[in-house]
Amino acid sequence: MIRLTLLGIFFSIIITESNLEKEVLKYSFNDSFEKTSSFSIGLSLSNENLLNYSISFSPSNNLIISGNFINKSLNESLSDNYFFNNFGINLNTKNNINYGVKINTLKHHKFYNTIKWNEYYLNKDFDINSSSNIQIGISFLYSNQISYSTMNLKIEKKIFESIFFIVGYKNISFKNNFNFNLGLQYSL
Repeated sequence: MIRLTLLGIFFSIIITESNLEKEVLKYSFNDSFEKTSSFSIGLSLSNENLLNYSISFSPSNNLIISGNFINKSLNESLSDNYFFNNFGINLNTKNNINYGVKINTLKHHKFYNTIKWNEYYLNKDFDINSSSNIQIGISFLYSNQISYSTMNLKIEKKIFESIFFIVGYKNISFKNNFNFNLGLQYSL
């Protein structure tokens, strides 16, 4: 199973290149999960002027349930009324590895109407000090219309007791397609 997944990621790196993949990448924000918090909310802005609202809930130490919402770009016209949302489940391990799945939906888009895709990811956290960490990972995005992989990088810095500053970067297989975002997260 692992070999088949790695083979799929390898071929998606070689074959990928379409306008739909570039559009889907706009909505691929790096999620941030504070391991000590049971509930958190966040706000991020991407290089595409997309404002992302995120929430996450942790019913146990190893499980995090999350959701993201985007309601059109800040520079889109009022006539374009698309809506993006996702639902994700993330599992944390003892050695700071987290993996999960997200189900993404973009509705009422002016060119693609409704698009749905799944995202599978594996990330490794590296603690720099008590208030900063770096996360490096890989994601595989798949539907009947698209299939590609991204490299993920996220830097998180605690700026107040429960507020974190987040910088995220995603790149489609070292090509010129990337997503960069800045955000704040408040953990309860």
